[in-house]
Formats: sequence, structure tokens, C-alpha cells
Amino acid sequence: MRKNFTKKTGTSLIEFSLIILFVGIFFVAVYQGYYLYLESKLVSAKTLTTNSIVARLKNQVFWFETTLDESFVANENADDKAISKWNNIKVQVENSVNFYAPQNTNPNSFNYEPNSIINVSGPKYKKYGINGLPTLNFVNSGSISQFLVNDLNNKVVGNDDFYIYLVAEIDEFSKSAVIFDNVCLKADNVATSDLNLAVNNCNPKLTMKIDPLGNVNSIVTDNLGASQIETDIYYSLKPKAYIFSLQRTYGGKFSFEVDGQKVLYDKNDTLGDINFFPIKLGRHSFISDVKSEVNISEFIVINGSITTLQKKEIENYLAKKFNIKLK
Repeated sequence: MRKNFTKKTGTSLIEFSLIILFVGIFFVAVYQGYYLYLESKLVSAKTLTTNSIVARLKNQVFWFETTLDESFVANENADDKAISKWNNIKVQVENSVNFYAPQNTNPNSFNYEPNSIINVSGPKYKKYGINGLPTLNFVNSGSISQFLVNDLNNKVVGNDDFYIYLVAEIDEFSKSAVIFDNVCLKADNVATSDLNLAVNNCNPKLTMKIDPLGNVNSIVTDNLGASQIETDIYYSLKPKAYIFSLQRTYGGKFSFEVDGQKVLYDKNDTLGDINFFPIKLGRHSFISDVKSEVNISEFIVINGSITTLQKKEIENYLAKKFNIKLK
């Protein structure tokens, strides 16, 4: 009897060990298969990007995206690494405007952050972000300041149409949280966070803001700040990615769209010229008491008219790339 018991027990242990081995092999295969799937998705996204309508537009001035190697400084597109520069991949490369990380050592530079912040840096690169594709993670608090600022080589022409498209996911926000804001400049074109020192009190304004309840809308003023338009509000953000779009038909309408759908109704354009100052991405221009976390994967600015068909193509490109359902 004892002999049989020993034999059965030994057999059971071998069977159990084989089960553990096969389960381990299965999970390793699933794990490797999942990451192979993500890598194939990245390859597809790169192809989609280079063949997109945005690559063919001649009047896009900013095009920042996260899947192409040329979007970043070599070796900075590594998981959890703070980036120092986000390259503009617009078609017309002359006078290209790029995004740069902040610094707090040179007060005469356009990307100066004058507040006494413990951690001042660019956003962190996340390899598997929105739709499993690379994204940039902007975190701001009383001790962390993470944002990007575009340089001063160019401005959007103020007396023309413009379209701003942005793919973002908002994880945390406070009363002073923004997705993007204009940069406040002094008379000598040096950046400042002191509203009293800024030219025309930081006008013109170009802000996409988030209120404490998770509602998003945009505020735009003319060059002098004498006239302001605040778009209607998209209520109650959910923990998902969105395609946000601020659009202007010069002398016609302003519209704010989310996932291809207008938010309520258009606003009449009565602002005249709006010459964009540099844009601060991921943080409020001058308020330091910010608590927010925003993931951004694509940012496009078009200066000039586009057709209804081109507009639809841009939305379809972003929707397909980031698996966002248009409304």
C-alpha cells in the first residue's frame, strides 16, 4: 500500500510541475504576443501618419506627434524619460517652430520658468500611452512644473482662418488647469509669468482650460484684450482620450468641437487680428498654483482655409490613429 501511495504521489507532483511549466509558457507567450501587437500597432501608426492629409497640407504651421523617431531628440523617446525638445514635423521645414522644455537658469530665454519649483522639466515620454501608442505625460503641482514652449521664430497670421487639433487625455485638474495656453511676453519678447510685466496683460489670449468639475472650453481675445470670446463648454470629461478642436473662420465663426462634434453652437468672430504669441503646452502661463495631469499625443495648428472634406480627413486620421469614435 505504501508503495502505491508513493508512486501516485510522485506522478501527481510530476503532473503538477508540468501544469505549472505549461502555464508559465502560456503567459510568456501571451506577454510577448501582446507587445508584438503593440509594436505592430506602432508601425501602422507611423505609416498612417506619413500618409495622412496633414502631411499634404501646405498651410499647417505646427505638427507635433509622438510616433515618428524624428519627432524627438535621439534617444529621448524612451519610456519615462523627460523630453527636452518636441520637433515640428510640418512639411515646410524652413523657420520650423519646435517645442522646448522649460528651464529656470536663464531669465532672458523664451522657455524660462521663474517660479521656485523643485522639479522643472519637459513632460515624460510614455511608450504605451493613448491607444497603446507613445504619448507625453504632463504633471504639474506645487513642486513640479512640466510643460513645453514653442520658440519665437514664427507667429500665426492674425487675419486668417485657423484650426487647432489636439489629442489629449486628462487625468487630473484644478481651477487653474489648462491643456494649452499662450506664453506671456514682456515688451522685449522675453517670457514672463508676471501678469503685470506682460505685454497687454498676456493678450491675445489663446487658452483651452479645464475647470474643477472637468469641463473643457476655450477663451480667445484680440491682440489688445479689448474683446473676448469664450466658447461653449464640453461638460464632464470622462477618463478617455478626446480629439479637441478650436476653429476660426476669420470674420465668420469660432467653433469648439470634441470628437468631431460641435459643442452647442458657434460664436460670431468679432475679434479681428489675433497674432499668436508662443504657446505653452500642458501648463497655465502665469498661475503657479496648478495641479494637473494631461497626456498629449498630437497637436496640429493650421493657418488658413481648409475645405470641409479636408477637415473630415483630419478628423478621420486622428480617430483611426488613436481609436477614438467620432460623433
